[in-house]
Amino acid sequence: MHQTDEILILGNAWDVISAKFLEHLGYKAIGTTSAGIAAVLGYPDGELMSVQENCGMVQQIAAAVTIHVSADIEAG
Repeated sequence: MHQTDEILILGNAWDVISAKFLEHLGYKAIGTTSAGIAAVLGYPDGELMSVQENCGMVQQIAAAVTIHVSADIEAG
């Protein structure tokens, strides 16, 4: 997707619902936001959630959509 003449725009997802909505809107790929995922899990941004929690949400997002997902892994 990076090697075409078309500009790649990633929608930013923080949970399954936001990811599915971005897919519905027609995005060809999405990125995750560690700050958004932290907020959904009840943490402030700043590397307070565990890598396992972050990856768990990313796995749920990736399993819920059929488009490509780029993951922002906090402190990863």
